[in-house]
Amino acid sequence: MSIAAFNFTGPPPMTPMPPDEKAFCKAMGERISEFRKSHGMTQVQLAELIDTSQQTLAHYEVGRRRVPVASLPRLARALAVTTADLIGEEAAP
Repeated sequence: MSIAAFNFTGPPPMTPMPPDEKAFCKAMGERISEFRKSHGMTQVQLAELIDTSQQTLAHYEVGRRRVPVASLPRLARALAVTTADLIGEEAAP
């Protein structure tokens, strides 16, 4: 098969988030930002701790991008919180 047979158009476009998921991601991003600031960290510092770019972290914080589930434990450890704190899980009564 020749190289010409491959389509090099790049990755597929991101699927738009449904409104409820967008609201969840925005709320979680606000919590991430609040936790980060409470520790006196910059986006660059936190991004380095979780092995991502500052731009990606900024997208998480404004809810423009989904935080990968596999990244939640590392993010929680870096912020000294639980994953439940990140996702906004309320403690059972």
